[in-house]
Amino acid sequence: MISKLFVVFCVAIATLALDSASSQSPTPVVAKIVSPTAVVAAAEINSDSMQATIKSLRELKAANEQILKKQQATLEALDELQKEADQVKIFSKRG
Repeated sequence: MISKLFVVFCVAIATLALDSASSQSPTPVVAKIVSPTAVVAAAEINSDSMQATIKSLRELKAANEQILKKQQATLEALDELQKEADQVKIFSKRG
């Protein structure tokens, strides 16, 4: 009986300790002060890299469109071959 009360008491103290630790305010965040010229320079760098990224994405899109056209042509050729194979099967059964 006493050991059960001791365990319950220990659990209660541990719960209170954890609650008080989690309710403390977090450490403050210190932000650097950035000069306007640094912001403009960073924006120009980001703009240049953004333009390069957009250009490469457009090139990838064009390459993907070419691949899709080739795949479509291949699918159409396979469909034609399948139709011809079906006709050969039909004629071979008649013959």
